[in-house]
Amino acid sequence: MKYFICVITILIFINCKKTDNKNIKHNEFVISIFNEKNDKFVEALVNNDTAFFSKNESEEYDIPMPEPIDKRLNLKYNIGNIHFMILDTSITYFYINSLEHKFTCGGMGNYQEMSKKDSINYIIENSKQIPFSKKINTNQISDILNKYKKEIINDNGIPLMISFSSKYDTIKGDIIPNLFTFMEKNGMKYYFIRKFNDAEINENFK
Repeated sequence: MKYFICVITILIFINCKKTDNKNIKHNEFVISIFNEKNDKFVEALVNNDTAFFSKNESEEYDIPMPEPIDKRLNLKYNIGNIHFMILDTSITYFYINSLEHKFTCGGMGNYQEMSKKDSINYIIENSKQIPFSKKINTNQISDILNKYKKEIINDNGIPLMISFSSKYDTIKGDIIPNLFTFMEKNGMKYYFIRKFNDAEINENFK
């Protein structure tokens, strides 16, 4: 079953284009503002809104309309190869999902509708490593990324995907913008950030 990782890759490019001062208000980073375009993009894919892409394709995204996202695919549980769960500006947990490049795009015609069981399994699979995550200081995220830089950049020209989730919609300070700048300067251009899903909220982080 392909879960349209190519769509998430497309969202990464949208994120990279809009990492600017609009996302920082009074020295804080707001995830919902940062992901505003992403949300509209995903909604258009879920609803198979061809008019949205006809209007925006050449102006913003520079891509044709991809395959639709299955409505059963819960993107709140999407994770990258390395996933960081940010509690606040001091505490973060992370785990390595995989240092192998397993994410591929299915071409047109490879679409297969997800079943309810597929949807549940997707959530279970992308939540199972949360209890085994390691605690670090939030300002050490760049150190972890630098440690695995060789694996992230790799030799096939497609960087591994890095994901972030946050307990809160607003993250104080400039740690996230600085982190994204660090990543882009070091060729780590595939990343996304979202709020905690239910599994992360219910985890007993200490």
